[in-house]
Amino acid sequence: VQQQGQLFRELLVHSKDYGTLLGGGGALGSGGAIQQFVPDPKQRQDLFESVAYDCQINQQPDEARELFMAAQKPRAALKIINQQLSAAIHANRGAVTDAVGVLLSRGQAAAEAIAAAPDPTSRRDAEAFQQLQLIRQMVELAGQGQWEKVLQLS
Repeated sequence: VQQQGQLFRELLVHSKDYGTLLGGGGALGSGGAIQQFVPDPKQRQDLFESVAYDCQINQQPDEARELFMAAQKPRAALKIINQQLSAAIHANRGAVTDAVGVLLSRGQAAAEAIAAAPDPTSRRDAEAFQQLQLIRQMVELAGQGQWEKVLQLS
């Protein structure tokens, strides 16, 4: 399993083809090319989670984020998304680049997946994402000198 995980991580890192490997057009992890090699859904989920942790340790947050989503661990994915979004807001002055758009989309999916979670930590992560979305808008508007709109958002 460890060797499978290493090979899978390398394939993901080099191809960045999450849809093909993890399964696009539905729930991530429900299909895709990996299903042919790991047909058991529980084993596939365990593989995704294990490889996600490896990616996280090896400074590969995009891969870790997608693997946590595929492993049905949206809270872990949302933590990564919140960190990435915070850094992107600072770097891009709130502008919605392609990378920020992906983070907003994946963050929304993760927040929706944990919306009904009973534990307060999951709710806090979802609330932090919502706050980052608002901050992004405010920073972008401030950069454009649209102060009235900034005040309306606050």
